[in-house]
Amino acid sequence: MKKHIILRMLYSYNRGVRMKLKIAITAGLILIAFFSSDVYLKKAAGSTTITVPDDYPSIQEAINAASEGDTVFVRAGVYHENVSDPFLVTMVIVNKSISLVGESKFKTILDGEFRRTPIVHITANDVTVTGFTICNSASIFGLVGGGIQVDSCNGSRIMDNIVKDTQYGVNLYSQTTGNLVVYNLFIITGQNHYSGTGVQCLWSSGNTVHHNVFVGNCYAIAEGGLNVWEGGDPLGGNCWSAYKGNDSDRNGIGDVPFEIYKDNWDDYPLMVPIWQFDGDVNYDGKVDLKDTFAVGSAYGSKPIHPRWSLLCDINHDLRIDLRDYFMVCVRYGESWA
Repeated sequence: MKKHIILRMLYSYNRGVRMKLKIAITAGLILIAFFSSDVYLKKAAGSTTITVPDDYPSIQEAINAASEGDTVFVRAGVYHENVSDPFLVTMVIVNKSISLVGESKFKTILDGEFRRTPIVHITANDVTVTGFTICNSASIFGLVGGGIQVDSCNGSRIMDNIVKDTQYGVNLYSQTTGNLVVYNLFIITGQNHYSGTGVQCLWSSGNTVHHNVFVGNCYAIAEGGLNVWEGGDPLGGNCWSAYKGNDSDRNGIGDVPFEIYKDNWDDYPLMVPIWQFDGDVNYDGKVDLKDTFAVGSAYGSKPIHPRWSLLCDINHDLRIDLRDYFMVCVRYGESWA
C-alpha cells in the first residue's frame, strides 16, 4: 500500500514537472516566433559577415571594408599583420563598432611576433572580440606590449579568448567605461609592475571583469577608478591560481575574498573555472520560466541588436538561437541554490 502511494506521488510530481516543461517550451516558442518576425529582426538585417581569408586576405583589410554593425569572421589559422595607427604600430586596429570573431579560440591565432605594441588595438565603442588565441608581444617599460588595448572607448565585449605570452592581457585605458571582460584565459608571465597583468584598468571605471581564469603569477591591477571584479553570489568572480583560500561549504566559491590590487577585491573568487551555470540565465539558482522567457525574448539577436543579452548566449557563439533555448529546456527544473 505504501509503495502504491509513493508511486502515485512520484507520478504526480513527474506530471507536474512535465506540465511546467510544456508551459516553458510553449511560452518560449511563442516568444521565438514573435521575435523572429521581420519587424523585430529588420534592424539587424542590414549587417554583413565578412570572412577572412575568403573575402579579404587579411584581418585589417576586412575591418577596413566593414561597416558599423558588421561581423568580421576569421577562419582558423595563424595570422601575422602589421599596421600603423596614429600612435602605435600594431597588428590589428578595430576603429569601428563591429564584431571580430575567430572560428576557434584554440586554432585562430593572432601572433604579435614579440613586437612592442598591443596586438589588438580597439579605438571604437561597442566592439566585440571573441574566439582567438592572442599571443607573443614584448613591451616598452611594460606599458604597451600587450594583448588587447581598449583605448578611451566604451561598451566593448572581450570574451572567450586565450591571451598568453604578452606583457598584459587586456588594458582598459584612460576613461574607458562600460566594458565587459568575461570567459577569458590569461596566461601572462611578466615579473614587474604593469607587466604580467591579466587585466589592467588604468584611470578607467565602471568595467566588469568576471569568470576569467588567471594562471601563474598573472594578476590584475586598477588605478584611478572603480571596477567590478565579480558577479556576486552565486555567480562568483574570477578564478585565480594565486588564490590560497578554502571552500568549506563546497559551493565553488572561496570562503575569503581575494585581494586583486591595493583596495580592489574579488569577493567571490572561484575555486575552479566555472564558465556558466548552463540554463540559469538570471543566476537565481534554478532554471525556470524566467530563464526560458529571457532566452525567448532575446531570440534571433546578435551583439548589435537592442535585445541582445550576453547571459542568454549560453553556448557563447554571439547569437541567440534554438541551441541556447534547447540548453535551457534540457536543464529546466534543475536547482543548485
